[in-house]
Order: sequence, then structure tokens, then C-alpha cells
Amino acid sequence: MTAVRATMRLGWRRTKRMLEFLVYGVLDRLVLWTAGTVTPVPGRAAVVHVELLGDLFLWLPFGKVLADALREQGQEVTLICSQACASLVAQELPGCRVVAIDRQRFIREWRYRAIMLRELRRIAPSQTFAMTYPRDGIVLDAMVLALAGPATTGWAAEFGERPGLDRVAGRRAYTCLLPPLPHVHQQRRYAEFLRACGVAPPRSSAATPSRLPADRTAADSYILVAPGASRAFRKWPGERFAALARRVLQNRSRWRCIVVGTDAEYGLAQSVVAAIGSAAVNMAGKTNPQTLLELVAGARLVVGNDSAIGHMAAYCGTNSVVAVGGGHFGRCYPYDGAVSPCIAMPVTVYQPMDCFGCNWICRYRTVKGDPYPCMQLISVDAMWAAMEPLLAVDREGDSARTI
Repeated sequence: MTAVRATMRLGWRRTKRMLEFLVYGVLDRLVLWTAGTVTPVPGRAAVVHVELLGDLFLWLPFGKVLADALREQGQEVTLICSQACASLVAQELPGCRVVAIDRQRFIREWRYRAIMLRELRRIAPSQTFAMTYPRDGIVLDAMVLALAGPATTGWAAEFGERPGLDRVAGRRAYTCLLPPLPHVHQQRRYAEFLRACGVAPPRSSAATPSRLPADRTAADSYILVAPGASRAFRKWPGERFAALARRVLQNRSRWRCIVVGTDAEYGLAQSVVAAIGSAAVNMAGKTNPQTLLELVAGARLVVGNDSAIGHMAAYCGTNSVVAVGGGHFGRCYPYDGAVSPCIAMPVTVYQPMDCFGCNWICRYRTVKGDPYPCMQLISVDAMWAAMEPLLAVDREGDSARTI
């Protein structure tokens, strides 16, 4: 029964992709035909990375190296990124022009999509770099097609549910497609992309400079807890986050706990805060990417799910512990120490199951809104065991960041 359910889900995805290809393919080409052709501008490069916050921080050390290398060659660099991350990208990659695109509106609103496709066409780069892996047709390939650069590099890897016609049409937008790299960490793919472009990958993190006061004391110290995730089935139970935080505060009596999340996660964060007690504060819905980055950089320890928070901690050099399920195991978590340039890779806690790598198409019957079994099986004791060594080297009065 579970195999039938998984097959039906995959069949629906492929049918949906075919319909999207037919509709978007025709309309995109109509818009670009009316926009006309442009002459590529020598010395102008476009880098496309319109991904979510977690993917952005996995990519940022590598994106910085690519942007710096292009500018050293005298290239004018335009970064096409998610609107939600645009101000942060401008902050972390100074000297580059930033074009922000609202990914959801680009998919759902035809008028907005047409406007952005025309804006991309006007960039007229002579080189385009699309580092997203795997590729999709609705967003990435459509943007690359609009840029129409004579030299365009991307990955041959595509989402498996893409229909054949969509794949053929998407490949025509590229002049160089790098062979797929299955079953490796995303940062290894970024490193190989740079090598293919003749750029050496970063050896150590170009992390954010420390924003911590030199005289920070234990009274200024806090643990940062992020109990949310992009999907309910990827969330470790909130009451377990609270139990874990209470253990930390029992061992570090002068520390505080800050709970963060999106607007939609305010209720979840409040339940965690209530279970922790007066030492906790709810900051869910009160941060933007920049202020969240500041909080991560200033934390003694970060705790969260398979989500953006661990990648932000790695980028900042802040110790973190993350609860991880098996859906995309190895793609983003755990980190690959042989290739990651981060100076404090997240400590990953998981319960191995023979179904790891399921792409979050779970074979088990679950209640909607509940975590999948691979998340439910992670105990508070297992998370605490991962945290204890980090706490042991972080003395309560030490104002330096632990690495």
C-alpha cells in the first residue's frame, strides 16, 4: 500500500510538471519574443541563485569566491536572488548589483513573471552562472532563458519528475552543462562548479566578521532555539526543544534562551517559551534575515531542525546542534568535512532508518501535522549528548566564540 501511495504521488508530480511546462513554456517564450533580442554586453556576468534562506547560506562562501573572481577579471557582476534575501545578499556580497525576485510571485502571478523576465532580458550578460542543483524548469531554466547569455553554465542534473519535453527544452538554454554529482553534499557540488569555471573553492570560511562585544560576559550569553521548519513533518517536537533548553539553562544559570521563527511559527515558539520559563523570550516574527543573522552570530549555541538556522550558524562560526530526518539526508546535513569551508560545522543528530533518502515521500502512515518517524525517533537524550561536548569547552565566563 505504501509503494502504491508513493507511486501515485510521483505520477501526480510528473503530470503537474507537464502541465506547467506546456503553460509556462508557451507564455514565457511569448513574453521574451515581444521583449526582443539584446546584444550581450562584454564584461558583464550574471549569477543566478534564487533559493531559500538555508540554501543561500550553504552557497554564500562559494558565491563570494565566484563573485570576487569575476570582479578581479574586470567583470560587472549581477546577482539574481530571492527577494526575501536580497538585502542580506547585498550586505554579504558588496560591489555586486542585486536583482531581487519573489519566487512565489514568479510562479503564481503571470503579470509579475512577465515583468521580471523582461528585466532579466535587459541585463544582457556575456556570461551566466546557474549554480542551483538540481535544476527546475519553472524558475531556474526560465530565468536563464531570459538572460540569453552566449556562455551559460549550469548543472545537467534535473528534478526526476520533469517530463522529457521539459528537460530537452531546458537544456537548450545552456552552453555548458556539468555532469550530475549524485549522493554528495551540496557544498561539494558548489566546489566542483567553481573548479569547472577555473576558480579555486574556498579553503576556509569567508564568515561574517564577529559582531560580538569584546567584553561579553555570561550575563550577555544565550542559547538560540529555532523549533520551526519548512514542513511540519520535518519538525522535531516543540516540547523536546523546551526540555533540551531547560537542561542547558540548568547548567548555565546566567544564560538566557531566545526562540526564533517566522510569523507563522509564533504560536509554536510561544509554546516552547512557556515550557522553558522566565529565562526565555519569543522573537518569532520579529526578525528579518539580517537581524536573525546577528542573533545567530551572537549566540553561544544554536539548536534547530533540518532548516536554515544550522547553515547560518555554520556560516557565522557559531556552534550548533540540529535534529535531522532522512528525506534529503546527506544533501545538506550532515556536512562534508572534506569540502566544507565552514569553521564550525553543525553537529547533526539523527536516528538511522533503512528508508533514508526517501525525498520526504514517507512510506509510513502518519498524522497530518506530526513529524515523520525519523524525526520522532530522535530523543532529548541524544540531542543532549551532542550538546554536552560543546558546552564543556564553552566556559561560562568566556567571552570568545567557541570553535
